[in-house]
Amino acid sequence: MVPWARVVASFVMLSLSAAGCGVSHSGKKQPMAYAGILDLRDWSFERDGSVRLSGEWEFYWKQLLGPDDFDRFGTPRLTAYITLPGYWNELSVGGKALPVMGYATHRLKILLPEDPGALAVRNTAMATSFRLFVDGRQVRSAGVVGTDAGSSRPEYEPGVFPVAGGGREMTFIMQVSNFHHYHGGAGEALILGKEDQLLSQWKKLVFFELFLFGSIIIIGLYHLGVFVLMRKDRSPLYFALFCFCIAFFNQFSGELFFYKLFLDGMGWSNRFLLVNLCVYFMVPSLLMFISYLFPEEVHKRIIPAAWIVAACFSAVALVTPTYIYAWGFALFQIIMIIGFTYCFISLLRASFRKRHGALIMLAGFACFFITAIIDALSFNNIIPFY
Repeated sequence: MVPWARVVASFVMLSLSAAGCGVSHSGKKQPMAYAGILDLRDWSFERDGSVRLSGEWEFYWKQLLGPDDFDRFGTPRLTAYITLPGYWNELSVGGKALPVMGYATHRLKILLPEDPGALAVRNTAMATSFRLFVDGRQVRSAGVVGTDAGSSRPEYEPGVFPVAGGGREMTFIMQVSNFHHYHGGAGEALILGKEDQLLSQWKKLVFFELFLFGSIIIIGLYHLGVFVLMRKDRSPLYFALFCFCIAFFNQFSGELFFYKLFLDGMGWSNRFLLVNLCVYFMVPSLLMFISYLFPEEVHKRIIPAAWIVAACFSAVALVTPTYIYAWGFALFQIIMIIGFTYCFISLLRASFRKRHGALIMLAGFACFFITAIIDALSFNNIIPFY
């Protein structure tokens, strides 16, 4: 592989690290909901920015409740207060943890400041279908919320949508069902803020994702062309495969602008399958790339073992329903971190031995590695990201 290509590899890893950075607001501490009420009377959306609807929401397990159910005489029976963002399978009721598969209603009352202006909400991932009512009106949905696998349909619909906020209070009622994933519930927080601010932030995020997707695809195609012309050196081939895995993983698990524009008919299940396959082949392709650059730093038995593991997980994903192989995806995240750790150690050894180009690759991969760990931990709700 030509020497400057190592710089390109480091650039890709650094760019992917930047993709995980969130948008910061003012230094004022964001309020948290308590007992189903979020007090924003001292919050200025103009000065303090948007706010995450985090904290204790009312939680009604095995109940799909709408606005009319709370307007009747006698409110529905409250199951518990659930801390969002968070999955209901992490909640214990009566000393027993709730199952992953099920359905529930979440409810939150928000106390607003005077004249909050035109407000909007940004939503990201819900596991795995949801319907949102604000002040009695349905404003957002993704998939079909149901009481079993047959009556529900999963979908992922990130975006920004306006909500009417003419008074001093606002009530959110969110129905969520899950029969297709190893997490159930609202794993990422809704974000409430000024409509123009949220739209501006969302457009910048979409632009960055598209820019990153296009850049990495072009780099991958270039290295694929290099391999076609120079068959003896296979490192460009494995780096191209790594680029394609990263590019499609980011594009099909982010804001989905490209997906919604061209591949909306693919469906949640096929999109989730593609995301899984990208993750499975990310590790062996990166290991092969590093082994061709620094053959003395990577044990030869590691490579076939990585390909066998990736092939086994991929085979399970291709022949089993989503709710089965989704559990394998959770397990593979641990394997992925182990594989990336081995890559880091290999690059560290190469740097200590002063291999050509190893130090700059180590710097780029270190940032990428840290981002991958944070993403895996936040995805499984081990550390808060939203």
